[in-house]
Amino acid sequence: MAKKRVIEVQTFGLLTHRVGDLWERQIELTLFGQKCSVPMLVNIPKNGGDPEPNQIEAYNNFNKDIQRILRSTESAIVKHYGSLKRGKGTMAQDEAAKVVKLIGVMFPYARKRPTFGFLFNCDWDEENGLAVKFEDGQIAEVGPQDIVL
Repeated sequence: MAKKRVIEVQTFGLLTHRVGDLWERQIELTLFGQKCSVPMLVNIPKNGGDPEPNQIEAYNNFNKDIQRILRSTESAIVKHYGSLKRGKGTMAQDEAAKVVKLIGVMFPYARKRPTFGFLFNCDWDEENGLAVKFEDGQIAEVGPQDIVL
């Protein structure tokens, strides 16, 4: 079995190579009252370069006020679910833990603004999943995972 490559990145810490230009390390978050360990995913150029300035700023925004960001993410998912049901259904936050599962936090590169996003599997769209995208530390969009990937 091949030994996994590991790099130390000043902002993101110790990262393990996943595939291509994708690196990761585990982080612990509490969302919808559930504590979970998920990968923090960081795109770093294949040539071994450093993270882009917008990635560093996105990470700093993420860490600066993580509790507000997590609560905003929860509210955005509940609101998004209600909009999918066109007002015919609502979802309490405790119910959300049953239909969405956090699978990672992504810090993509090649973005015009500091961007990060939460990636979820969800019961209502198993193929595309769900993402909550933040730009400049504020929610910018809720939709399929490809808005962040």
